Amino acid sequence: MSKHKDTIDAEVVDEKEESKSNDDSFTSDDVKESLNNFITQMDNLSQGVKILLALPFIDIIWVVYRLIKSIAKDDVLGLVLAIVAIIVGVPFLWVIDMICIAVMGHVWWLD
Repeated sequence: MSKHKDTIDAEVVDEKEESKSNDDSFTSDDVKESLNNFITQMDNLSQGVKILLALPFIDIIWVVYRLIKSIAKDDVLGLVLAIVAIIVGVPFLWVIDMICIAVMGHVWWLD
């Protein structure tokens, strides 16, 4: 009888762990929603904060923004260019970002 009870208890524990792991998993829709929330939050920042984020060494935030924006739109060309911008564009992109934010109110990207 004790062995039968242990088996039932083990099955209950396995079911609880399985349901817990299912609750913690992310679907692609959840990821897309999170990416779109990040994009919306960055777009809704005031112009002054956007300019502060475009300063040298902090401008990496806008490079990551471009990467996330391309991932959210499934844009392969944008994804490749964003990765290239991370590698080679950081030293000079901050100037372009400052000008674009001052003139257009947002950073320039392919869309």
